[in-house]
Amino acid sequence: MSQATSDPCGMTQFALLVINQKSGESGCSKRRVKGKSASLVKLCQERKIARVTICGTKVEIEKRLMDPSAFPPRGPVLIAGSPSAVVLASTCELLRLRGHDPIIVVDALDNVGSLRKVLAELDEKQVQIIVSGGVPALVSSARHFIVNRFAKPDCTATIAVFIGYGIDTKVLVIKRKLAPYKGWRSLPGGFLKVFLEDLTGCARRELKEECSLRFRLKDFVPVDFRSSTRRDKRGHVIDHGYAVYVQPADTERVLKQLAPKDDAGEAEFLPVQEVLAGRVAFDHKKIIEAALKLAPWASNRSFASIH
Repeated sequence: MSQATSDPCGMTQFALLVINQKSGESGCSKRRVKGKSASLVKLCQERKIARVTICGTKVEIEKRLMDPSAFPPRGPVLIAGSPSAVVLASTCELLRLRGHDPIIVVDALDNVGSLRKVLAELDEKQVQIIVSGGVPALVSSARHFIVNRFAKPDCTATIAVFIGYGIDTKVLVIKRKLAPYKGWRSLPGGFLKVFLEDLTGCARRELKEECSLRFRLKDFVPVDFRSSTRRDKRGHVIDHGYAVYVQPADTERVLKQLAPKDDAGEAEFLPVQEVLAGRVAFDHKKIIEAALKLAPWASNRSFASIH
């Protein structure tokens, strides 16, 4: 993160960038602000935050962003309005090149539905994404750069995928490529993309990214959650366990599709008892044990279908 510019009193200087992208249209009125960004503009006016409103084509917007007089030399820039995916990505890149910290106010984007893919990509690049409700604390009179007034935990989704019945039951495990627990077995899973997905969507995405497996959202059965402050060395991480029970007829297809990617060095189905008897990262054994109690052969639940 770049060094934010401060005013003489030592306060961080913020700016608000409202992008109103129009095809083939130049210029815009700073006075008239419509859409979801209107309430954010009002908030920033009350906080005396400088606003830059840019309208026009992609080329015109990028040209204006390169103008040295458009913003203070450095500092955080809140982004709102109606940019296209391409313009939003290029805006964040150009702002960073100029020494700014781009902060996307996701509920102040008029077309957020069409931006979910690029928002996920920008999230991976550590571009900050917040909602309007977090802006007051962010731009408060505090002398330090903060995103949340109060500390917040991280959320993860972890998935136990089962094939087979009874004593023949196997569970999907990966070999972790990264710390913590590098080289250990664990269940596939990962961090929630805040403001971009719910927990079930996170579970589905992580299973696809790490193991190349696709299932329907309804196939993910909530199993448990664990919230110990000491369960993850990276911080206070609340993990939500899910189970997927593969239909016997789909087992062969699942095994063919299985391929480790992303954070998974290896991925394989192993007998449940072997996994429970061995070394498993975090507290993932608890997910397996809880999921076995909810299995179709132990309850009236339905099996999942591979897609």
